[in-house]
Amino acid sequence: MNRHVHTGFLRKEGKLNKSLKKRWFALHDKRLFYFDPNNKRRVLGQIDLERTVIQETKLFPETLRNKENVEFVFEIATTSRVYYLVSDTRQEMIEWINYLREQSTETEDENHLILLAEQAVHKEIRKRRMIEEDRI
Repeated sequence: MNRHVHTGFLRKEGKLNKSLKKRWFALHDKRLFYFDPNNKRRVLGQIDLERTVIQETKLFPETLRNKENVEFVFEIATTSRVYYLVSDTRQEMIEWINYLREQSTETEDENHLILLAEQAVHKEIRKRRMIEEDRI
């Protein structure tokens, strides 16, 4: 990877450990790569931006929102997972959303994509509710 569309620090919710981790992100070639913040050469993962919905979200769990003291949350909804990312400012969040949308693949059947994304979001909500109920 040599030329990135956009780079910067964001916090990302973990797949298993739902706490937020600071990561260095680099947007390149319709993929969002995330790196160890202490070693920007060590790729920890990537998000393929084909068939995604990228938007500001209010679905981030209130318990985690209060615990982590976050305000500017956006999501990348793929057909298999919803990624929650947190920026430090509203302006930074808007910039990321715009850059990500420019790199995401448009599909001919936008309604189908939205349906798939909504299904992934609802699945995530159900999973979070079950986790919350187990804690009570």
